[in-house]
Amino acid sequence: GISTDDPNYDIVIGGFHISNTGFDYCDPVIEIFDKDKDTTLNGEARPVVVEGRIVAVDVINNGTGFKRIPGIRVLDDGKECGTDGGFGAILYPIMNIIPKPSAKTSQIPIQVVYCPAVCLSKQ
Repeated sequence: GISTDDPNYDIVIGGFHISNTGFDYCDPVIEIFDKDKDTTLNGEARPVVVEGRIVAVDVINNGTGFKRIPGIRVLDDGKECGTDGGFGAILYPIMNIIPKPSAKTSQIPIQVVYCPAVCLSKQ
């Protein structure tokens, strides 16, 4: 497997799974926090809102160098709609592995097939 500190690969955000669309969202903002860099925002995403629910997320900046799954926070003060803001959305990031340009090329896998029937037929 690939570990998150492998120098040949970069772990980035590839998309989001929306577990709960939430309610009453007006103009939400998604903050993506790198858990290993304390208060550092790492990446940018814009929610797509339909009838007050977050139905999709557009990834604007995938972020870089994640060692763990990032923290996600959805903020909405509701000022534009004159409400108290939205609540309840649950988003999970989907992580992608990208080879770095300086990565070593991996060996091409060799396929070997062992067929016992052929061996038995030659005896």
